[in-house]
Amino acid sequence: MKLSQSARRRGWRIAVIALVGLTFLGLPAARYLIETQRAEPDDPRTPVVVGPPVRRDAERTVRYTGNLTPETMTTVVPKVGGRIVELNVRVHRSVAAGEAIGRVEDDALQLQVAQARAAREAADAQYRQAVRGVRSQELEIARADLEQAESALETARSSLGRTGRLLEAEAVSRREYEEAQDRFRAAETQVENARRRVRLMEEGAGDEELEAARANVDAASRQLELAELRLDHATIRSPVAGTVARVFTEVGQTVGPESPVVAIVNDRLIYATMRIPERLYGEFRGRDGAMPVRVFAEAYAGASADGEAFRGTVSTVAPFIDAASRTFEVEVAIPNDDGMLRPGMFVSAVFVLEQYPQALHVPGSAVHRRQGGSVVYLEVDGYARERAVQVRPGGDALSQVLEGLSGDERIIMEGGAFLADGDAVRVVDER
Repeated sequence: MKLSQSARRRGWRIAVIALVGLTFLGLPAARYLIETQRAEPDDPRTPVVVGPPVRRDAERTVRYTGNLTPETMTTVVPKVGGRIVELNVRVHRSVAAGEAIGRVEDDALQLQVAQARAAREAADAQYRQAVRGVRSQELEIARADLEQAESALETARSSLGRTGRLLEAEAVSRREYEEAQDRFRAAETQVENARRRVRLMEEGAGDEELEAARANVDAASRQLELAELRLDHATIRSPVAGTVARVFTEVGQTVGPESPVVAIVNDRLIYATMRIPERLYGEFRGRDGAMPVRVFAEAYAGASADGEAFRGTVSTVAPFIDAASRTFEVEVAIPNDDGMLRPGMFVSAVFVLEQYPQALHVPGSAVHRRQGGSVVYLEVDGYARERAVQVRPGGDALSQVLEGLSGDERIIMEGGAFLADGDAVRVVDER
């Protein structure tokens, strides 16, 4: 009989649907259907595909987004005031902790170091002479040194008075007056040391004089250390490693101990701040420093969905809930030694709430709903045996088995949709 055109169309539609169905179900399902058709008409057993549960690591996670902030923003100020004579930084340049980034004019400080070193050497010489005893030639030299020191003191006193009058007339700067004061005080110290030296030589050193001479050496040494420290403070150093975010001054400008020079971002450790729903507070509470996090930066997504994962840890969980948004703040610390993560970047973070090493998994097709619960069917000596299980769906075709299986069972992977406990089955394939 010749088929009508509508019958032919209907036949083609059935063939196309069957082809799409086979493609969708995949080879295992197709093989299962073929085996079903090959079964003897009087064979009541249900053909099934069996296999053992799979063991693999699993975890329970949540994912939220946020932005990156640096560990610290440090403003560098000089420890001594003066005119900037060197500045070796620019915006976006990386600096190391302790690196010299500039220098304040230090001529007067170098002079103070030289004076303090000379005073220490003189005190040391006095002590050595007190221990050894005096010679006539040394006494004559000491008296000559005293006369020279007194002459220098008169010169320094005259210079200080003149500079003071010029300061009142605003003809010199405050700094020049202070330098004149420093020279006068240094000259006074030299006269005092010279007099003490002559006196010790003339009188001879007793125990008290020796102790005083020793103390004078110590005091002069401390003055030298202080002068050297002030000179070192003329070099402006970065207190942290990081990147220069801003430069506030330039060479030639005068700065004080409170004047900002540069701002440095310390981004070797960077933080992601997230807002988490209140319902998860119990999962995060007490997990500071313990909860692992995988952070994905939008800037490095590339061709994949997530891009490269940066490893971090929950560092801070806010101790309160925001009543307006019903959320709490979580801060994630991420090592950033290579500097790939930058402040302000948008990131998403996967928080690992629980980890299950080598957990049991079965295909989703092996899990069935029966009387409000989940079950799988085991193949035991040609029969289906129902087993209640507790499962958690995974992110792929496998479901994690939380309870109900030991791992050595033969699970019915395919063909169990219409099975009941005790049904006879026939294994057509094993995975």
